[in-house]
Amino acid sequence: MEDNNHYSADKAQIQSNLMQLAGETLNDIVKSTESPVVGFLQSAYNFKKIRNRITEINFANVVGLMVTKIAALAGINGEIDMATKYDLLRYVKTRCSDISLEEIYKAFELERYNEYPTKSNHYQLFGTEYFSEVIKKYRVWKAENKTYHNISENRNAPQLMAISESQKNEIIHNGIKRVFIEYKQTKNITEPCAHIFDELLDMGLIIGANTPKLELYYNSKKEQAKKELEQELEIKKASSNFIQRKNIARDIEQVLQGNSSKIIVRTKKIVLKEYFDKLISTSIDIEFELKKITK
Repeated sequence: MEDNNHYSADKAQIQSNLMQLAGETLNDIVKSTESPVVGFLQSAYNFKKIRNRITEINFANVVGLMVTKIAALAGINGEIDMATKYDLLRYVKTRCSDISLEEIYKAFELERYNEYPTKSNHYQLFGTEYFSEVIKKYRVWKAENKTYHNISENRNAPQLMAISESQKNEIIHNGIKRVFIEYKQTKNITEPCAHIFDELLDMGLIIGANTPKLELYYNSKKEQAKKELEQELEIKKASSNFIQRKNIARDIEQVLQGNSSKIIVRTKKIVLKEYFDKLISTSIDIEFELKKITK
């Protein structure tokens, strides 16, 4: 029995590690989509096609996280059931093999930003029908813009071999501005968002716990994160089945013991929101702050 418990614990830890890696991969995907139209279409030649990724051990987890994020950004309430997730995964594998995960994420960003001639109605259901409709519109958009901007693989290959430091900074800054605008409009920051906190921390716009006073501040935000997560998990547990409740109970225990990586992620989100609130309350735009550090 004890061996079985160890096996279960090891299996859970492995899955937790895989999900964390999936989150990091998704962060990279999101960053890769933040360049302007021409830059994105040029970069798309270097993105790994889905047909070359489906054998990756973490592929399904990455797709699952991306689908969840896309649905949340689309304003779809509630969780996507497992049957729909499996159907979406199958669609991605069989109908999107010639494009990349970066392009799928970009397709739904264009939908949100009304870049297509028509808007698709999801009717609060994030299923394969809505998903495929957006992908079809993306394929048309991609073909039209490649023709309009005269973009081809051979013509642009030399330019894609190196990205300047200023281009990298532009991509990072655009991502930060996008999240700030989203927060101003919705008072919500969709996850994953820890990378935005990390970038602002590296820039010195958010100050780390480098003084006793700031250490107390971060500790209080960590406690706030633990309480928020515990409450959310308890609510989720109440409407879950037996197996799900067992998994959620384990997550709650890890949160209470301070052993969950979710605590750090949520703490960063809380601090990021408070930083944005401070800018908004003083009528300071994030672009102004970013320009200060580039001078």
